[in-house]
Amino acid sequence: MNPQRAARYALSVAALVPMLGCGDGSTGPSGPPDVRGTYVNREQVNAVTCTPQRPPAEGGTVILDAFSFESPVRVAQQGSEVEFFELDFPNDPPLEGTIDTQGAVTLRTVFNFQEDPRAGNRIFFVNLTYSQNLQRAGDGSRLVGNGSYVNVFREGSPTAAVFATCSRTSTIEMTRTGP
Repeated sequence: MNPQRAARYALSVAALVPMLGCGDGSTGPSGPPDVRGTYVNREQVNAVTCTPQRPPAEGGTVILDAFSFESPVRVAQQGSEVEFFELDFPNDPPLEGTIDTQGAVTLRTVFNFQEDPRAGNRIFFVNLTYSQNLQRAGDGSRLVGNGSYVNVFREGSPTAAVFATCSRTSTIEMTRTGP
């Protein structure tokens, strides 16, 4: 091989090596898969189980019975850090978490809020801990897994004794709809 051709070959190989194994940018040898994009989130949420008692069912903000919902979500990613933005609630902070090199997403957040009045004009303050464990599925255009909600209810004041601790789980399927 002549020296000029050898030099061009060496430069082209040097430029190519960092890209090997990167494919479409969604996989790579040294980092997590790319899950950025817009998704439709479908979640089936089970009814709460409460101890030592259940808050009054009428009114309030926290739904106590089983329900399902569908909502658009935008996923942002910087390396192994992910943020899930609920597009129907643009003023809410994103759910934050991580993604590992196998595509497992772990999210966790804590919210503190005052509920709308329940039956008898009873006011509850709620500490909600919410987590999701998701995994890339199929061709990578879906995230599937489960969620966990723990609501701690305090009546009349955010510092009152705990009235009830209510837990529930959910099943989640998110399908990518766009970039």
